[in-house]
Amino acid sequence: MSEIKKAKYLGGIGAVLIAVGVLLLGFFLIAASNLLSHNLLTWREGLFGLIVLISFVIGVICFFLGFKKITNIIGKKDPFWNLVVAFIITISSLITPIVGTALFLVAAIFFSKSLKEIGKITRQKLFHWAANVFLLSGVLSVILSSLGILYMICTLFGQKCPLFSEGSKASSNFLIFSYFFAILIPLFFLPFTFLFLAIAFFTLPEALSQKSLTEKKET
Repeated sequence: MSEIKKAKYLGGIGAVLIAVGVLLLGFFLIAASNLLSHNLLTWREGLFGLIVLISFVIGVICFFLGFKKITNIIGKKDPFWNLVVAFIITISSLITPIVGTALFLVAAIFFSKSLKEIGKITRQKLFHWAANVFLLSGVLSVILSSLGILYMICTLFGQKCPLFSEGSKASSNFLIFSYFFAILIPLFFLPFTFLFLAIAFFTLPEALSQKSLTEKKET
């Protein structure tokens, strides 16, 4: 099997596993939170969550391997290292929830930059679409979390929130939950991002390797 085919299969399958894993993980977390509140979580639900997590990890590994092969074929190392940086920052955002959304936006910038560079070289527009969707999720996440933080600061110091009228229960509720919605936004956008990436990998041209190697030699 040629290197480009390996890259296509690894990247495509990895992206599919990530997309499905995020969807199932989101549903599992919602269901688990409801079951835990009623002490109904059984070993079956726990096993299902573990299987979802394992498949997600396998998807991430496959995606990284496929991405690395693509960067090797085109002779560009920066896109892969931008992906690594984005992954590390994303993990850091999960560990530090207070500034997590700001870190997630930084990760989204690195990831989208990596995807756009790959899309430019391979002339595959779906890499650009995936980059834009992921970057949008980072921007929206920061906006919503900023509103939530603003509300908490105003409440802490006993001040009126400048963005909303006083005494508006609906506005207060929105601001209270905005930070939590900011965390859920990536779970909504990630499946679309990686479905675009799965199609982008699977539809890469077979002649990509020869063309890229020729251009590399010429330079």
